Amino acid sequence: MAAAECPSPETEQWISGRPYAQGDIVFHDGHWFQSRERQAGHEPGSGFSWKVVAAPDCSPAPAPQASSEATPATPAANTASEPEEDLKKLAESRCPDINEFSFGQSYSPGALVKHQGEVYQAMRPTTGTMPGVGMPPQWERHSTCVERQSD
Repeated sequence: MAAAECPSPETEQWISGRPYAQGDIVFHDGHWFQSRERQAGHEPGSGFSWKVVAAPDCSPAPAPQASSEATPATPAANTASEPEEDLKKLAESRCPDINEFSFGQSYSPGALVKHQGEVYQAMRPTTGTMPGVGMPPQWERHSTCVERQSD
């Protein structure tokens, strides 16, 4: 991919209300997201409409090295295949006793759940309304459990 074609957070920033086609990629809240469906107005990271993807790789192909010295192999850094798993692991490490959101469960105001690497608190009684989706909002997002538990 040439440098001029490489997307940047500034040029691919998510815009509320803009229509997005399935497969479109945007940058929002420090993460890259890909649209799972044609939609408009759904905030990335708050529902099913978007999935977390790895940042686009815009680096040029490495030039061949003239050195005859062997370079030790290094483990690959996190690649595009598992960014959602990294978010889940981060939430689990910070919030070991908070359960994942479940569509089939009823929640009372004040209940805490984990969803897509974020922690949410129920603002009103809710059944089946996914955190970050629905109007009026049923959930309030918290950045980390550590902040919530230190109150």
